[in-house]
Amino acid sequence: MKIKAPLVMSEGTRLQNQVITVQNGLIENIEPASTMDHYDWELDPHSILIPGLIDLHIHGIKGHDVMDGTPNSLSMISKTLAEEGVTGFLATTMTESIARIEAAIDNSVYCQKNNRDYHGAEILGLHLEGPFLSTEFMGAQCGIHLLQPNPLLLEAWQKRSAGSIKILTLAPELPQALELIDTAKKLGIVASLGHTAASFNETLTAIDRGATHATHLFNAMRGIHHRTPGAAAALLMDERMTAEIIVDGLHIAPEMIRFIFQLKKHSQLVLVTDAMSAKCLKNGEYVFGGQTVILKDQEARLKKNGALAGSTLCLNQALKNAHQYTGIALEKLIPLATSIPAKILKMNQQIGSISQGKKANFAVLNQDLEVQVTMREGRVVYKKPGVAQSLPD
Repeated sequence: MKIKAPLVMSEGTRLQNQVITVQNGLIENIEPASTMDHYDWELDPHSILIPGLIDLHIHGIKGHDVMDGTPNSLSMISKTLAEEGVTGFLATTMTESIARIEAAIDNSVYCQKNNRDYHGAEILGLHLEGPFLSTEFMGAQCGIHLLQPNPLLLEAWQKRSAGSIKILTLAPELPQALELIDTAKKLGIVASLGHTAASFNETLTAIDRGATHATHLFNAMRGIHHRTPGAAAALLMDERMTAEIIVDGLHIAPEMIRFIFQLKKHSQLVLVTDAMSAKCLKNGEYVFGGQTVILKDQEARLKKNGALAGSTLCLNQALKNAHQYTGIALEKLIPLATSIPAKILKMNQQIGSISQGKKANFAVLNQDLEVQVTMREGRVVYKKPGVAQSLPD
């Protein structure tokens, strides 16, 4: 199949009038369009072709949650994520009972093995957000199920998951947290610092030990103070760390988004949604992590204390917001939701950019960055209703 794209954005570049040849779900060739070419699919002249988006931190959507522990829930999450241009994601757990976490792990493993029907985004693995978190900065996590770091339990979970746990969020100031980071590193799991009361120096100690990532920077962690700089300051300043940011204008103010981009290299930032199951639903009360959440005007907060409880953000909207807040060229921001998360997962040889030999995972956007078509491994998994794209069979 040959696709003619008027504009391709990938890995920080803009290429005009390109032809992408797809064979057996992979990108076989990319070359400038020729008047002699025959195309199986010619995109709308105002379309932008980008790599399929990757969300490293997503709990649920449209009433479905990873913690439901059912194939139907993960299938619906996968299918719905394709509507926002996502072709790969980490099924993200919450701090609940060990039994429920293990049920979610088992379900994810089952669904990954049986996820070849191309109905939506691919499950790339698991992100365990907890249960080894701070009680002071637990956010919407369930406090009664928080645990002290337990390296043996993590080993058992990674064995149970057949190696599919990719990221573990932990608070580095807790007892045995450094040993937990050692274990994560040994098991090939990215140790991510988050939901933490750690000081600046405690954070640096964890980074020296092997932590390489930060979970939703600024949210649920000790912030910046001119006499007592906390975890956020260390995470911003240390070039060894990549950091998630939730760019919905609520979790981090637009001014602080600009601040982050001034201090942190673009290659060290990742756009995530941290979306919860009430995303795409109407105002009302919902359950998230075993707690009641009130959704009002796309803002999700715990009923008991008003704490933010995940987001209702779409990843393509996060991309649009980052562009509007910072003024940075769109092609420079696209890697934050494509090639950079792929590198964090050590999957950048297969996904994350439009390059020869990689999976043919694409999102077709219009000028307003609305998703028109999503393609996973050379097959259309979403087409926006009413879009007049001439698609291949």
